[in-house]
Amino acid sequence: MIRTVLWASFCALAYAGNVTYNVISLDPSGHVAVIVDDTIYKLQPSAVTPVLYTGTAPVAQNGYQYARLDGDDIIDQESFIRQVANGDTTNEFYNRTFNVQELPQLPKILDDVPIIDRMKSRLHIDGVIATFHFSADQSEIERMHNDTLKNVKVITDLTYIRNDDIETIPGVELYLSGRSSRWFSKVSYNVKIPKGYSLFGYRRLKLRSLATDPSYIREQLGYDVLRSVGLPATQFSFARVGINGQPLGLFGLIEAYKNPWLKNEFADGKKYTPGILYQGGSPSLEGMLYSPPADLAFHGYNASDYVNFRISEGPKKSKGEPDFTPLIELAEFIDDAPTEGSDAAAVWDEELDTEIVIRNMVIEILLGFADGYIVSSNNYFLYDNPDDDRFVYLPSDLDMTMGSTFLDFAPMLSGNYEDYPGFLERPLLKLLWVPEFRHQFEKLLLKVCEELLNPEVLNSRIDALIDLVREDVEWDKTLPRLNDRFDWKYIFDIVSKHPNMAPAYDNGTNHQFITRVFSESVSLDEAVNGPTTHESLMSIKEWFAMKIDATVTFLKTYSYDL
Repeated sequence: MIRTVLWASFCALAYAGNVTYNVISLDPSGHVAVIVDDTIYKLQPSAVTPVLYTGTAPVAQNGYQYARLDGDDIIDQESFIRQVANGDTTNEFYNRTFNVQELPQLPKILDDVPIIDRMKSRLHIDGVIATFHFSADQSEIERMHNDTLKNVKVITDLTYIRNDDIETIPGVELYLSGRSSRWFSKVSYNVKIPKGYSLFGYRRLKLRSLATDPSYIREQLGYDVLRSVGLPATQFSFARVGINGQPLGLFGLIEAYKNPWLKNEFADGKKYTPGILYQGGSPSLEGMLYSPPADLAFHGYNASDYVNFRISEGPKKSKGEPDFTPLIELAEFIDDAPTEGSDAAAVWDEELDTEIVIRNMVIEILLGFADGYIVSSNNYFLYDNPDDDRFVYLPSDLDMTMGSTFLDFAPMLSGNYEDYPGFLERPLLKLLWVPEFRHQFEKLLLKVCEELLNPEVLNSRIDALIDLVREDVEWDKTLPRLNDRFDWKYIFDIVSKHPNMAPAYDNGTNHQFITRVFSESVSLDEAVNGPTTHESLMSIKEWFAMKIDATVTFLKTYSYDL
């Protein structure tokens, strides 16, 4: 069939029956057009950003589709027909069959803990995938990716696009995120929005590469679970990311625990004087390998003995020196804290929000958080809440969960929570030797298993999330990576010699984890439904089926209080 390319100006086509078509394309090749009833209408880059194409054309009789042209020739077009648009389209994404999906929600099984006074924000909308496009000096972008172990910060202009939103923000800092994630070929990013601007009330964001997770949904599901049990934490949504017209793929969007997150989470976004926020987990490879872990063990009063903690936010001592005194006092308290006696629980409650700690430990064990506090003394924050002078526990970075691990699976899946790697070693879990707290912990374990993580409850959410990301995962896997220079064998040699390795660390599993992340492919369906045939990866549904069944069986067999 011969198609006609209409060269007339779109503004000259403004007669009854025309609508405006809007489509995002991060692929720099070709010119974008819309095909309406077999007639091609060229679209033009919008005045806001070159990755959004727009123009008017007639209302379709039978549907429409987008295409890319080389001159007048079609070099690529969508394989499906979009439904007739009787009005202007939203900001659609090229080669995606949907704009919004309605997703089933997890049940809310616990009320929010009292400290939460969360600001309402439209940053995360379930079932919608946003687009982040950064424009910057290309040489600076290359420098950032060529030296990933340094914090090269690039000043960019950010364009944020969602179905019904476009935001442009100048002067945005973009730099690499994480520690070990800098080794991956697909890296993660920090986004720092300058003062005077925000994105739906937030200025500090992370774009998570999802590089270790072939399902792409573990972090979304993990933060869903935290929200279901009423815990303070970032929210999560998906985002497509590009830089200077180059598509980077599908990422996870989370809020960083940085200003103004504390006031948004605990003061409804209003004026707020924060306490100190400590991050647990080494900021450097050297700290991870050779310094005492951030496990809250008491090492005396010298701050230099706590190098695997750092202050993320909050007031400091005079002359800008970090104030580790409250953290050290907490470690000293834990070292001496009682585990018996009629007032033991009350003594703990004066120092810690124990309800929050217990809920987090339940979730950490049931999700199999291999890189969290219990196993690795990593990926958590402690907030010294000025309102009641107690510490609040916050989890972070939930990618190594639900069967993605460098550990031996057996102790993680035994059902007996005391077998869980690190449970009997971490100082903070000493609180669970207080009978009241142990009873509360076991009751909550059972409740979460039966009412939330039971596959009959959870699987509909899992399946819907996979439907949401499937097309973007296929696209993501075709894209070149900007950091493909690391030698995974070199990385394995470093990690395998780690003197502070986590309990149940297994060299063979870790070797397979690294080779899987760097050089092997697991399909989306294998990652979700199984079997994966990988020692370091169990499918999500297999994980929950085995973990929940074993935990419920153990609790109902051996617990005397339930």
